[in-house]
Formats: sequence, structure tokens, C-alpha cells
Amino acid sequence: MSSGAAMASLPEIIAAEDTPEGLITVVDETTVRAEVEAWRAKVLKRPGLWDRATRGTQERINKIIPERVHAIITAGVEAMTKGILFGSDLVKARPVADGSLPARELRAASCWRRRICRP
Repeated sequence: MSSGAAMASLPEIIAAEDTPEGLITVVDETTVRAEVEAWRAKVLKRPGLWDRATRGTQERINKIIPERVHAIITAGVEAMTKGILFGSDLVKARPVADGSLPARELRAASCWRRRICRP
């Protein structure tokens, strides 16, 4: 096989400014598939001993607390959640659009590790 044929089979990296509207470029599909599979395995993992024990304790506590108290707490949590969701719309950061997909992925990964994200 000639080197020209080998080069033709490699995925083409498209700059963000050249990417057609609505098209998401995937540079390394095997990496993306591996990440999705790892996430899926983590989400679908059966609960461990600690999870089962805490669930049982929570169920016993819930049986002791009157239903009216549950309703009041639920209403409070719903109000806080609505406030947080409304506030998040006001301070939402614009998505990062500059750079290639790999560059944006690296920036997002480092941002996630530090738990501090800036546009």
C-alpha cells in the first residue's frame, strides 16, 4: 500500500470555522465510544452494600416522618429548584466555539478537573 492510500483513510480534521452548521465533527470515534461505554457501565452498575444500607435507613426514616412534613419539605425543594433553574438561565455561559473539537474537548476536560470553567 502506498503512503498516499494510507493518508486517504485517515479522518480529516476540520477547523471549527469551516464546520457546516449543525455538524458535529468526531475526530476519534473509538475514543468517544469508549467514553460512552464507560459512562453507561457506571450508570447501570448494580447498587453496592453501602447503597442498599443507606436506602433501607432512608425508608425507615421516611416511615417515621408524617406525610404533612414530607409535603412541606417537597414544596420547599421544588421552590428552590425552580429558583436555581431560573437563575441559571440568567448567568448561562456562552458555549465555546473557537478551536477544533479536540482542542475544545481538552479545554472542557481540564475545566472539569479543576471545577472552574470560564468562557
